[in-house]
Amino acid sequence: MTEKEYTPQSFLSRLKVLPIDRVKMDMQFVHGIEESEKDQAIAKAIINLVKNMNLNIIAEGVETKCQYDFLSKRMCNEIQGYIATSRCLQRKSKKP
Repeated sequence: MTEKEYTPQSFLSRLKVLPIDRVKMDMQFVHGIEESEKDQAIAKAIINLVKNMNLNIIAEGVETKCQYDFLSKRMCNEIQGYIATSRCLQRKSKKP
């Protein structure tokens, strides 16, 4: 079964048995955080599910401060995307 063939039910059943330590939240769940309460609810649910399973959560495609703040506030372990890269570059440029 390829990744594209997973149904939500098969993904959740596999989530509990696979030997994993982290889950990546796709950018499609991140991009709507600023405009949609439904997208916020979905992102919160994903983060809560992953955290309650004692796994790490990685958010992919974070591009704005609003997205970054939302995910940081909810204890997202890692943030990937333009904003994370630009913050890292800013810190490096400030070092002597």
